[in-house]
Amino acid sequence: MFPLNKHTFGSSYMAFWAGEGTGARQWQQHGSLREYLIRCLEHPDIRMGRAMLIAALQEVLQLVHMLSRAGIVLGDLKLDNMLVDAHGHVTLSDVDGAGLLEEGLLRTTQLVAAQAAAQAAAMCLDPVAAEAAVWRAADLVFTQEPPTMITDAFAPLEIKVFQSMCGASHQHLVGASLGALLAALQPVLLSAGRTACFYFVTELHGLAMGLQTLAHLDRPDLQGVWSQLEAIGARWV
Repeated sequence: MFPLNKHTFGSSYMAFWAGEGTGARQWQQHGSLREYLIRCLEHPDIRMGRAMLIAALQEVLQLVHMLSRAGIVLGDLKLDNMLVDAHGHVTLSDVDGAGLLEEGLLRTTQLVAAQAAAQAAAMCLDPVAAEAAVWRAADLVFTQEPPTMITDAFAPLEIKVFQSMCGASHQHLVGASLGALLAALQPVLLSAGRTACFYFVTELHGLAMGLQTLAHLDRPDLQGVWSQLEAIGARWV
């Protein structure tokens, strides 16, 4: 569900893709994800615009999944720090100041996750779910050093209390950034008489709020968020 075959990072409106020892710069035609989501809601084909918005948010989940598997925690993960290319693909930008999971723990997690998947497959159980459960536990462990790039308005409680973040902090950061945008759009849509779009945005806003639990232990995992997005898409697209 969350393919991990390349790392995408960006700078300004140019993105740099690094993988398999190669690199390439690519113009990000649609600018920031925040701007792109607004344009999706303004699309003349309403259903197409909603489908594009849902697809973009699913790509965000794939990026968060990628960061989790790499043991990287970005303290300033937000819509303005993600860029969208001409094909609607989302990349990361402004990745400075990341916190890193302890290397030994990361390697142990990789090994245990692989073993759990193999054992589940041998028992005719779901290997993906078994592997995800191991990574979920790792996502709740704080990094060795806290991220140094943080937007205070979106910061989760753990950085204020424990002076650190973990993989599950990404859910809060995405939820806070997305929730702020959607909350700003709700009255605009309602005053314009776009009631159907208002209710679509309101449902997405509820999802975003659900990602912002005070305790990092209580945040939904990526699979759960993905399922919620799919359900919203099925109702509105």
